[in-house]
Amino acid sequence: MKAYLVFASVLLVTVLSTAGIALPYPILAPLFMGDNINKLNQFMGISSELLLGFSLAIYPLGIFIGGSFIGALSDHYGRKKLLVYTLVFSVFGYFLTAYAITSEDYLLFIFARFATGLCEGNLSIARAIALDLGDKIDKTRAMSLIAAASFLGWLVGPLAGGYLAQYGVEVAFQVAGIAVLCCLFFVKIVITETHQVQEHHSVLSLLKSNNSLVLLKQPIILSIFIFQFIFCLGLNAFYEFYPVWLLLERGYGSSMIGETTAIMTLCMMLASVLLVTKLKRFFGLLPTIITALIFSAFLMGILPLFSGTGMLVIFALTGITVAIYNGLLPVYTSDVNQHIGNGALMGLLTVTFCIANAVIAIFGSLALTISAVFPLYLGAILIGLSSLLVIKFAYQNTVVSAEQKC
Repeated sequence: MKAYLVFASVLLVTVLSTAGIALPYPILAPLFMGDNINKLNQFMGISSELLLGFSLAIYPLGIFIGGSFIGALSDHYGRKKLLVYTLVFSVFGYFLTAYAITSEDYLLFIFARFATGLCEGNLSIARAIALDLGDKIDKTRAMSLIAAASFLGWLVGPLAGGYLAQYGVEVAFQVAGIAVLCCLFFVKIVITETHQVQEHHSVLSLLKSNNSLVLLKQPIILSIFIFQFIFCLGLNAFYEFYPVWLLLERGYGSSMIGETTAIMTLCMMLASVLLVTKLKRFFGLLPTIITALIFSAFLMGILPLFSGTGMLVIFALTGITVAIYNGLLPVYTSDVNQHIGNGALMGLLTVTFCIANAVIAIFGSLALTISAVFPLYLGAILIGLSSLLVIKFAYQNTVVSAEQKC
């Protein structure tokens, strides 16, 4: 019973962390690309596209830096301690963001988003705790539920952002800060340490020798990083910029963007709970991963051809394929690297997503100057390329395994 309470805390942290990532998407597009002129979207005469790009990029950049060492540090100093510290600073980050918006201070807004993102690297701790409970909760089932919680965050975040923005953009961030504060108290009370603590190394030595990026020296992990990075570039090109496409090409406001996102993420959540484990058992890990990638690329590529109900159906199907991939990749990564701490491994996956998020935010904002639909096509191409790399990786591993048996 205690294990399930701990796991429930992990799910709550995951929901709030991913909601924090998704919260600004229906807010920032109208804030920077809409008709309302303010000091935020007129900062130093920089184009609104680039100001939007920097605003989207800085948060995942913070997660990239935090995720590169927070998960690995939790392998040595304990999951609960690191999780509590990061939640405390997340609360301050959200309230500072709200203040920056009310004062229309763009530089403070960027700093606050970066600082909040730095702490949201605790997603890797949440995944590591779930894997630590593997002797009590099936790992595939746990990762499927973690993915479902993540997609619930993508559902709650845009909806909350879209509707709360009607009362003032800053209100959305204030509510987020209160939610994380409640989560902090729950974690403090419920979670017990799930990993043997090893406090015999200094923090600086661990940051240097045991951060998640050090894992890239290993060929198998490097291969996984490459195709996951390209996938994340494609996914974020799609996810960060379809709100702009909906705003400019379909005339959607914040609430309608949030509702469209909710439909997609609801399908993601249902697929994570109902489909991922069954598909893995029936088809196997890699075949399911590859199929999900191929269909994701196809659906993103044809989305701009649809409107109305047809468009919503494509959004829903895209969500299902992305959910299947995201639910299985952490399990596969853990299974083929059992000699490495799950904190570091999950930290690397978090880092990969976030650096891709930051990179594509800048390049996607430049692509907006060409066309609002261009980032969507770019996302489809990148995910298609990722599927080819996964196929190559699977074939090479099959050949190596066959040679080792001989």
